Amino acid sequence: MIYAILVIGLVLDQFTKYITITKLKGVDLVVIIKDWLEFTYVENTGVAFGSFRGYKFLFIIISLVAFFGILLYIYKNKDKISKVEQILYTLIACGALGNCIDRIRYSFVVDFIHTKFGGLYDFPVFNFADIYICVACFLLIVVSFTKKEN
Repeated sequence: MIYAILVIGLVLDQFTKYITITKLKGVDLVVIIKDWLEFTYVENTGVAFGSFRGYKFLFIIISLVAFFGILLYIYKNKDKISKVEQILYTLIACGALGNCIDRIRYSFVVDFIHTKFGGLYDFPVFNFADIYICVACFLLIVVSFTKKEN
Protein backbone atom coordinates (compact mmCIF):
# COMPACT_ATOMS: atom_id res chain seq x y z
CA MET A 1 0.00 0.00 0.00
CA ILE A 2 2.84 2.39 0.84
CA TYR A 3 4.38 2.01 -2.61
CA ALA A 4 1.01 2.55 -4.30
CA ILE A 5 0.52 5.81 -2.38
CA LEU A 6 4.03 6.88 -3.29
CA VAL A 7 3.56 6.14 -7.00
CA ILE A 8 0.06 7.67 -7.22
CA GLY A 9 1.19 10.76 -5.30
CA LEU A 10 4.24 11.25 -7.51
CA VAL A 11 2.25 10.74 -10.71
CA LEU A 12 -0.36 13.29 -9.59
CA ASP A 13 2.32 15.79 -8.55
CA GLN A 14 4.39 15.45 -11.72
CA PHE A 15 1.34 15.36 -14.02
CA THR A 16 -0.08 18.58 -12.57
CA LYS A 17 3.33 20.24 -12.92
CA TYR A 18 3.57 19.06 -16.53
CA ILE A 19 0.13 20.55 -17.24
CA THR A 20 1.24 23.75 -15.52
CA ILE A 21 4.37 24.04 -17.66
CA THR A 22 2.58 23.26 -20.92
CA LYS A 23 -0.61 25.26 -20.33
CA LEU A 24 0.15 28.04 -17.81
CA LYS A 25 3.69 29.15 -18.64
CA GLY A 26 3.34 32.60 -20.18
CA VAL A 27 -0.27 32.99 -19.00
CA ASP A 28 -0.94 35.61 -16.33
CA LEU A 29 -3.49 33.88 -14.13
CA VAL A 30 -6.37 31.43 -14.43
CA VAL A 31 -9.09 32.31 -11.92
CA ILE A 32 -11.19 29.34 -10.82
CA ILE A 33 -12.90 30.95 -7.79
CA LYS A 34 -12.04 34.64 -7.35
CA ASP A 35 -9.79 35.23 -4.31
CA TRP A 36 -10.05 31.54 -3.34
CA LEU A 37 -8.48 29.41 -6.08
CA GLU A 38 -6.28 30.60 -8.91
CA PHE A 39 -3.69 28.85 -11.04
CA THR A 40 -0.50 30.60 -12.04
CA TYR A 41 2.96 29.51 -13.18
CA VAL A 42 5.80 30.14 -10.73
CA GLU A 43 9.42 28.95 -10.87
CA ASN A 44 10.48 28.55 -7.24
CA THR A 45 14.27 28.35 -6.92
CA GLY A 46 14.10 28.24 -3.13
CA VAL A 47 12.18 26.24 -0.55
CA ALA A 48 9.32 26.95 1.83
CA PHE A 49 7.41 29.33 -0.42
CA GLY A 50 10.46 30.80 -2.12
CA SER A 51 12.83 31.37 0.78
CA PHE A 52 16.53 30.40 0.69
CA ARG A 53 17.08 30.80 -3.05
CA GLY A 54 20.32 29.62 -4.63
CA TYR A 55 20.99 26.41 -2.71
CA LYS A 56 19.76 23.94 -5.36
CA PHE A 57 22.27 21.15 -4.70
CA LEU A 58 21.89 21.39 -0.94
CA PHE A 59 18.10 21.07 -1.28
CA ILE A 60 18.49 18.09 -3.62
CA ILE A 61 20.71 16.33 -1.08
CA ILE A 62 18.40 17.18 1.83
CA SER A 63 15.35 15.99 -0.14
CA LEU A 64 16.98 12.69 -1.08
CA VAL A 65 18.20 12.07 2.47
CA ALA A 66 14.71 12.85 3.79
CA PHE A 67 13.07 10.60 1.19
CA PHE A 68 15.27 7.57 1.83
CA GLY A 69 15.42 8.24 5.58
CA ILE A 70 11.62 8.28 5.85
CA LEU A 71 11.26 5.09 3.81
CA LEU A 72 13.89 3.40 6.00
CA TYR A 73 12.10 4.61 9.13
CA ILE A 74 8.78 3.19 7.89
CA TYR A 75 10.42 -0.12 6.98
CA LYS A 76 12.23 -0.51 10.32
CA ASN A 77 9.19 0.55 12.37
CA LYS A 78 6.29 -0.92 10.38
CA ASP A 79 5.21 -2.98 13.40
CA LYS A 80 5.53 -0.04 15.81
CA ILE A 81 3.72 2.72 13.90
CA SER A 82 0.11 2.67 12.74
CA LYS A 83 -0.98 2.39 9.11
CA VAL A 84 -2.15 6.00 9.30
CA GLU A 85 1.32 7.11 10.40
CA GLN A 86 2.90 5.03 7.64
CA ILE A 87 0.66 6.74 5.08
CA LEU A 88 1.44 10.20 6.46
CA TYR A 89 5.19 9.56 6.45
CA THR A 90 4.86 8.25 2.89
CA LEU A 91 3.12 11.46 1.83
CA ILE A 92 5.95 13.52 3.29
CA ALA A 93 8.50 11.37 1.43
CA CYS A 94 6.43 11.71 -1.74
CA GLY A 95 6.37 15.49 -1.44
CA ALA A 96 10.10 15.65 -0.84
CA LEU A 97 10.80 13.48 -3.88
CA GLY A 98 8.31 15.35 -6.09
CA ASN A 99 9.97 18.70 -5.48
CA CYS A 100 13.42 17.10 -5.72
CA ILE A 101 12.58 15.77 -9.18
CA ASP A 102 11.72 19.33 -10.24
CA ARG A 103 15.02 20.68 -8.89
CA ILE A 104 16.96 18.04 -10.80
CA ARG A 105 14.96 18.42 -14.06
CA TYR A 106 14.41 22.19 -14.16
CA SER A 107 16.67 23.75 -11.46
CA PHE A 108 13.49 25.07 -9.81
CA VAL A 109 10.24 23.76 -8.34
CA VAL A 110 7.06 24.29 -10.34
CA ASP A 111 4.38 25.96 -8.20
CA PHE A 112 0.92 26.82 -9.50
CA ILE A 113 -1.84 26.80 -6.85
CA HIS A 114 -2.66 30.23 -5.44
CA THR A 115 -5.22 31.40 -2.91
CA LYS A 116 -5.95 34.71 -1.24
CA PHE A 117 -8.29 33.15 1.34
CA GLY A 118 -11.19 35.33 0.26
CA GLY A 119 -8.99 38.40 0.10
CA LEU A 120 -7.87 38.05 3.73
CA TYR A 121 -4.36 36.72 3.12
CA ASP A 122 -2.36 36.33 -0.08
CA PHE A 123 -0.85 32.87 0.47
CA PRO A 124 2.36 31.96 -1.41
CA VAL A 125 1.93 29.83 -4.56
CA PHE A 126 2.36 26.08 -3.94
CA ASN A 127 1.93 22.63 -5.53
CA PHE A 128 0.71 19.13 -4.69
CA ALA A 129 4.05 18.06 -3.19
CA ASP A 130 3.80 21.00 -0.78
CA ILE A 131 0.26 19.95 0.12
CA TYR A 132 1.41 16.39 0.85
CA ILE A 133 4.18 17.64 3.16
CA CYS A 134 2.18 20.30 5.03
CA VAL A 135 -1.03 18.31 5.51
CA ALA A 136 0.83 15.12 6.49
CA CYS A 137 3.01 17.00 9.02
CA PHE A 138 -0.05 18.64 10.54
CA LEU A 139 -1.88 15.32 10.77
CA LEU A 140 1.18 13.60 12.29
CA ILE A 141 1.13 16.22 15.04
CA VAL A 142 -2.59 15.58 15.61
CA VAL A 143 -1.98 11.82 15.66
CA SER A 144 0.89 12.23 18.14
CA PHE A 145 -1.37 14.13 20.55
CA THR A 146 -4.19 11.62 20.28
CA LYS A 147 -2.06 8.43 20.28
CA LYS A 148 -2.35 6.25 23.34
CA GLU A 149 0.96 5.03 24.72
CA ASN A 150 1.31 1.30 25.41
